[in-house]
Amino acid sequence: MTTTAGPREVLAAARRARAEVASVVAGAGGGGSVAQWAQVVGELQALVDVATAVQDSAVVALAAVETEVDEDGTLVEVRHAPGHVALDAPAVISGVLCVSAVHAERRVREAVRVAADGPEGTPASTGLGGLHVAMGDGRLDPYRAQVLAHELDEAPAQVARVVVDALEAWFEQEDATRLRRRCRRLLARICPDLLRQRAVRARSESGPAAVGRRTRRRHLARDLPL
Repeated sequence: MTTTAGPREVLAAARRARAEVASVVAGAGGGGSVAQWAQVVGELQALVDVATAVQDSAVVALAAVETEVDEDGTLVEVRHAPGHVALDAPAVISGVLCVSAVHAERRVREAVRVAADGPEGTPASTGLGGLHVAMGDGRLDPYRAQVLAHELDEAPAQVARVVVDALEAWFEQEDATRLRRRCRRLLARICPDLLRQRAVRARSESGPAAVGRRTRRRHLARDLPL
């Protein structure tokens, strides 16, 4: 049973889980069969999936807090609804995770899309909440979740929700490539206009005109004085 907890409770739980797992050293000296170690590998991956889902929720909670200047000139933290992204949120994530600013911005954006899915029919709805739930259950790893989120990037929330629900039965069976194919086949049936728009954009970005623009930019960059 999951509960809604504050930062202190989540931090304490994360530290307990990390200490518990770190106290067990897996190695050949422990014996065991291939099937047993395969089960260990799978269970540890499920633990990573759950931890990533919780981290996504933590990123969403952090991003919802905006530092603002009060009437008396003091800085105060104002909490907004989940899905809001404070201006300094990527910078905070960059420092905590020791990643680049670009990576941090992408990490925040991806977490908000998946973990801050609002009620159906509201502006906050993304339709991707099912991916977050599956990760929290240990049934879907972060990589495959982001592959599907990318495929559904431009899909209306209602369409994304239908596709995620239809794919749920395959989360524990198929790799990212197969899930991507299933996702595209579903989109072709449900929202063919979206795939056509993508195809047109892809052709425009790879045609002679686009190649010429990239070549001119490279020549310009080469010719600029240092």
